[in-house]
Amino acid sequence: MNHFVGVYGHGIDIANESLQLSRVFPAPSDEVWEHSLPQRFYLRAGGPQTSLWFSQWEGVRVLFKAEIYNRAELAQESGIESYAPEDWFAALYRKNGLDLLRRLRGKFCGIVLDESRDHCYLLTDQFSIMQLYYSIRGSKCYFSSSLQALSSLEGLSFSIDPEAVFQYVQSQVIPAPLTMYKEVRKLKPGHFMELSRSAAKESCYWDLVYRPGTGRRESECAKELLDRLDVAVTRTLKYDDLPVGAFLSGGLDSSTVAGFLSRKKYPSKVFSIGFAENGYDEMEFATASAQHFGNEHYCYYVTPSDVAETAPRVAEASAEPFGNSSVIPTYLCSRLAGQHGVTVLLAGDGGDELFGGNSRYTLESVYQLYLGLPKLLRRGVVEPLVCLMPEENTFCSKAKKFITRASWSPLERYHAYSLFDEEFRGECFSPGFDKATRELPFFENWNRYYLGADAADHINRVLYADMKIVISDNDIRKVLLGSSMANIDVRFPLLDVDLVEFSLRLPPEMKVDRWKLRPFYRKAMQGFLSDKTLKKGKAGFGLPFSRWIKKYKNLRGLVYDVLLDPRTTERGYFSKGFFEKLIRKHEQDDTPYYGDNIWVYFMLEMWHRKHYDSLIPSET
Repeated sequence: MNHFVGVYGHGIDIANESLQLSRVFPAPSDEVWEHSLPQRFYLRAGGPQTSLWFSQWEGVRVLFKAEIYNRAELAQESGIESYAPEDWFAALYRKNGLDLLRRLRGKFCGIVLDESRDHCYLLTDQFSIMQLYYSIRGSKCYFSSSLQALSSLEGLSFSIDPEAVFQYVQSQVIPAPLTMYKEVRKLKPGHFMELSRSAAKESCYWDLVYRPGTGRRESECAKELLDRLDVAVTRTLKYDDLPVGAFLSGGLDSSTVAGFLSRKKYPSKVFSIGFAENGYDEMEFATASAQHFGNEHYCYYVTPSDVAETAPRVAEASAEPFGNSSVIPTYLCSRLAGQHGVTVLLAGDGGDELFGGNSRYTLESVYQLYLGLPKLLRRGVVEPLVCLMPEENTFCSKAKKFITRASWSPLERYHAYSLFDEEFRGECFSPGFDKATRELPFFENWNRYYLGADAADHINRVLYADMKIVISDNDIRKVLLGSSMANIDVRFPLLDVDLVEFSLRLPPEMKVDRWKLRPFYRKAMQGFLSDKTLKKGKAGFGLPFSRWIKKYKNLRGLVYDVLLDPRTTERGYFSKGFFEKLIRKHEQDDTPYYGDNIWVYFMLEMWHRKHYDSLIPSET
């Protein structure tokens, strides 16, 4: 793995810091290297210098872990003649400062040490595909591209952050800037941290700004969409000559990526995952898409044994607790690609959040239609009639819930289908943990993004928050975690900044039009995607975990043994008897609701056993 770890400060003891950081990577070799500046800076890095590079130019030192897809154009623009191929960044920084970050296309994290200003900058890309972690200890700041590397430093204590646990339980992930440790934070997408002698300040250099245009014909927008998709995929392919394939679920986005890949590399290899479970298997759609583009199609069917075998490995590979069970099919799909000679996979993540493809985006339109009825009709006729309907009738029960939620705010309605609510919170947490987190509001990060979005309408505000939480904190992490376990590199062409900024200029009704999801995208892709793909609903690599722990003894035994182990409750997060109640509810319920919750708690405890428990002795 390519990672770096370092420290910046004033008056630091380089000899002592180098000794401490040297334990993260072995003794210097061709793939372990170090850089220092007396009393201020020490850096140690490990891994091949293909995606990890150092450059120096006129008092500027740069260390990047990166894949910059437009580096050739930027290097030419720099106009420098240097033996070091990456000195272009330091040279352009000298000319343009950190405005240069807005022009980078790809994924990156790193540091810039500006000796003339006596400043150090920590950086991450626009979507935090490559994350940067930091820990400020007095006058020193430790930083790393790896949370495991940072938390392994001797002499530094690390403790669990209750807010991180709270956020994880309700969101299945730990959103930036939080990490599982109180003492460590991670940079938010599109941000940099400025370290100086007197302060540490985080700033935003790029963000999603929604400026819907008017007056353009839909046909013009459709042509631009196709052109930008072509450029986005081409950029990822021109970066190097490694063998490339693509994930293929059969949905709009993975099919789009597979289609443009087939234009560049024919025949191209695509990889799909299936399940022998009704309602989960999407293989027919993936097969139809692969045949449409003439791809070489490779498939794998996930089994319960795969889940039981892989789950502990996922926990061990996770820098933080991660509760999205789709990471397991992602790993198995990546492993399949590696078995067929592919080392790079293209992923379609981001399309739904850019162009309006999640079913919950239409819910608010339905509520707005209802709220648009005359108040006298709603309050005097509809609602009294619904209240008289019997509760046991499914339709009537849903109608009553709908009317209740119609009185809520759009934010409250959006979270109504979450795994976590106030009632569940009271059952879940122990008295001590509930007291420690009682003041924390539900979905604080998502709501903060929604309210702070530079957008005038509800749909774009929702899309903005989802780009931050669903994409940067969840889906990207899922894909990178699963693929890294199989030693596969992943690139995200639909997160190409120029393509993203194009989507920000589309009117919201072209993304969600009452009952229709992605109306513009579907129309624009007619003639390129197959009709079967265009008519397909959203699914993805969802795992039938909730069903399988009911049906398969070995998987159920693995999960229940962990949750019912006294050690799990003794951590102090959850109330006594909570997991027994959760399991009983799951066994009596036919929906995936309780099973999904079980997975989230199981992976939290597995992470503690694989990571945090080994840190405890160093704190005592």
